[in-house]
Amino acid sequence: MKIIVLILGFVFTLPSFVLGQSEKENLNIPDKIVIKKSSKYLQFPGTRVFILNPKGYILISSLIRFQKDNDTYIQAAEFPTISYLKQKASIQKSFEETKTKGLKSYYQKEFKLGDYDAFLVYGADNKPNLDQMVLVFGDNDFIVLVSCEMPANNELARKEILSALLSTYLDKTVKPDYSALVNFTIDVSKSNFKFNCHASQNFYYTINGLGDPVNNPFENQIIVSTLPSMKNTQERKEYALSMIQEYEKFGLTIPSFNQQEIIINGASAYEITFSGIYKGKSSKVYQIVLGDDKATILFCASAYDRQDELMKQFKNIAKSLKIK
Repeated sequence: MKIIVLILGFVFTLPSFVLGQSEKENLNIPDKIVIKKSSKYLQFPGTRVFILNPKGYILISSLIRFQKDNDTYIQAAEFPTISYLKQKASIQKSFEETKTKGLKSYYQKEFKLGDYDAFLVYGADNKPNLDQMVLVFGDNDFIVLVSCEMPANNELARKEILSALLSTYLDKTVKPDYSALVNFTIDVSKSNFKFNCHASQNFYYTINGLGDPVNNPFENQIIVSTLPSMKNTQERKEYALSMIQEYEKFGLTIPSFNQQEIIINGASAYEITFSGIYKGKSSKVYQIVLGDDKATILFCASAYDRQDELMKQFKNIAKSLKIK
C-alpha cells in the first residue's frame, strides 16, 4: 500500500477530474516561484505551513482550513515523516491514474515553490458544480498537501485560491501546536496503546507508543481523525461505508463486513468491523464514525497480530470517545 495515498484517503478525496475547458487549461504558473515572507502570513494550525490567506476566508482550526463558505476553502495537511522526493513519482501517478478512467484534468504543473519541489493539479471536483485545486510540495523530510475547493466557473475564487497556494511555504524552525486540532477526548490508559505521533488531522496510537504507523502499513495502530460536521446519522453511515471502498482501492481485500448503528457517550456512531487481507497478511479492522452537530470523528483501528486481543482493546478504547 502506498502509505501517502492511504493518508490522503483519510483526509481528502482525491480529485475526480473531468474534461478541461479552454479557458481553464493554462494557469500560467512559472517554473520557479519566489516566496516573499512577511507579517501578513497566517499559519495553518498544527502545521509548520504558512499562507497569505485571501480576504474573507475564516480559519476553522480543527479542520486546518481557511474557509469562505462550504464550497470555497483552502485546507492543509503536513506529513513530517514522509519524503516527498521519494514519493513524488507515485503521487503524480495517482493523479495520472484518474485519466485512465477516461477523465482529464484542466491543468497540471510541476515547478519549484520557493526551495521545494512542487506539483499542482486543477480540475473538476467529484461533487457537482465544484472545482478542486491540489498543491503538493516538500523535500526529503516532509510532504505538504493543500487541497482547495471552489464553485465551478468562479473566476474570482480561482484567482484568489491560486494566488494563496503559490504563496505557501513551510518553516522548519517552527514547532507545531496541535492543541487547536484536538476536538475529542480518548482514554487509552487501560490498554497497551499510547500516543505515537500526529500528522495533519490524524492522531496515531500504537502499542507502547512505539513503531512507525505513518510509514509501516502493518503496524498495530489506532488512527483518530477529525472530519467536518455531518448533518445526520445517515450521512455518517454513508461516509463509513464509503471508507470500505477506499480501503479496497488501496489493495485491501474485504470479503465481508459487519455494520451497525450504536451510541457512544450520547453521540450517534456507526460501527464497522471486518477481517481483511493486504499483500497476503491478514488483519482485523474496527472502525467508528461518531458525530454530532459540532464535529465528526473517524476512529480506525487495525491489528495484524494478537488480533482477537487487540480487537477487544479497540472496542473498549472507542467507548471512551467524546467530542469536546
